[in-house]
Amino acid sequence: MIEVKCPSCGTTISVQGKKTGLWWGIGCLVAALTLPVIVAVIGLLAAIAIPAFVKARDTAQENTYINNTRIAADPSIVYADVMNMLSTGKQKEAEEMLTVLVNTFPEDQPLAFVQAVCSRSRWAKSRAAWQFQRVMELNPSTVEGKCARYMLDLDARKMVEDNMNGLRTLIQQNPNNPLLLWLMGMECQDNFKLTGKKTYAKEGERCYRALLEQWDVGPVLLHQTYANILAEQLDLYEEALEHRRIAVKLEPAAWNYQGLANTLSAMKRYDEANAAYQKLINLDSTSARYWQNWAHSRSYAGDYEDCIEKCKQSAKADPTYVGAYRTWAWALHQQGELEEALDMYQMVIDMSPNDFTMYKNAISILKKLGRDDEAAKLVEERNKLPGW
Repeated sequence: MIEVKCPSCGTTISVQGKKTGLWWGIGCLVAALTLPVIVAVIGLLAAIAIPAFVKARDTAQENTYINNTRIAADPSIVYADVMNMLSTGKQKEAEEMLTVLVNTFPEDQPLAFVQAVCSRSRWAKSRAAWQFQRVMELNPSTVEGKCARYMLDLDARKMVEDNMNGLRTLIQQNPNNPLLLWLMGMECQDNFKLTGKKTYAKEGERCYRALLEQWDVGPVLLHQTYANILAEQLDLYEEALEHRRIAVKLEPAAWNYQGLANTLSAMKRYDEANAAYQKLINLDSTSARYWQNWAHSRSYAGDYEDCIEKCKQSAKADPTYVGAYRTWAWALHQQGELEEALDMYQMVIDMSPNDFTMYKNAISILKKLGRDDEAAKLVEERNKLPGW
């Protein structure tokens, strides 16, 4: 008996004869070399097989659902399922199912209508337009057909008040149809943005309150848009925050965290806002607007150094995004870096000639620096702009 030490793994064993020991060492070495290859192959096969299995499982579930609906042969049953998904906060799942169902039941107007409503709730106006057009073509005399016509005209800004009144009448005639209330809330928000009339914001608030009484939880975009009205149009931040948190829980996407962070910032809860902005950036660091929103918040908090750093990230994400330089210039101005701020204001004016606020700030700096002739020249330039 002799002791042999494996050159690859270092293990020592007793064997009979040198030849046996030699072959044992070679076998151990081969195993050591081939094992990582085998593990890698198994990992590769798993990487391919598992997603394929998940996709096959999802497809099977989808096909099962379709087969069940075909057995039922009644689109009203699946329509009720979709409405229940929306009521319980499963908007994304409802939209995915609608893609299948609208193709399965191409002549069913209620299914086509709820799909158009969901698209419109996500502000996909172009997609919603052709979907509403299809709804109207299926039957223009139904509640869905009439509402589709009103929505097409409203989004095209045609006879706005007449079409708003038409939608109001439909709601009065069909008070238990939550989709009509949802659409009215969307249009009220749009009309406030375009006109600044508080009456639209208050009407939108009433629509969403009534809508929440009809649904258990409600779709994510209901909470998101309702929070926009409460925070941005009515200054009801505490109530808006409640719906921001619900929206983030239902669908934790970047755009939801943006709303949450902006509302927290407006409430001067800057530490919480920072945490929300960080989650937002973790989800999407390529958006210049998201970085600029964070910069704006840091400016309000008085942290101008951090504000400028966020502005730099915004400009890096999109060098043409004017908002980054506007906030950057303001931060420099507040730090007393007047020459640098003036250069930045001038750059913004060159990029966006009708930005009267930038003219005002640049003129203010020029006067403070005693450069009255340049200030007068800039005033003259501003006064020639259309809309001044």
